[in-house]
Amino acid sequence: MTIARLAPHANDLTVTLNVTKALRPYFTEWYQATKQDGDTPETFVMRIMKAQAASYYINKEMPAQMEAIEAVKNTEMQTIAEDSDLLRVEMDG
Repeated sequence: MTIARLAPHANDLTVTLNVTKALRPYFTEWYQATKQDGDTPETFVMRIMKAQAASYYINKEMPAQMEAIEAVKNTEMQTIAEDSDLLRVEMDG
């Protein structure tokens, strides 16, 4: 299973972030502690948003992928069990 790819939108999306006075010290400390060299507040927010969006799509597909893996595993285990039974019958033969 693959992660679905979405077509680009025709227009960019502009996001404005207003941080309350109470949250500003926390956001400022977090930004200073985790920004990369050359990050502006805008590039920082874009990097964080990209990572969160990727994480969302990866995690969104995970249950279906795990279910598919489990189904294949169960089928293979059943085949091995049946082959083992046939081998025992053959050897007892």
